[in-house]
Amino acid sequence: MLKVYYCKNCNKIFYLQRETDISCKICSEPMIKLSKPYEEYTRLDEEERKEFIGQDIQKHIQSDIRKGD
Repeated sequence: MLKVYYCKNCNKIFYLQRETDISCKICSEPMIKLSKPYEEYTRLDEEERKEFIGQDIQKHIQSDIRKGD
């Protein structure tokens, strides 16, 4: 199953099968695994994708803060 990864540094989206530490192929920064799988993500229109990515990034940031990262 493909997973959706987002680079908050260069705003690129990648679809990957593996789940190890993923670095952006463009800038080498760590990527965020988005919560929707590929099949659901690709059904969203452009506006829905932007909103979804923004919400997922906020969740990721809040999780990092709670962990103390």
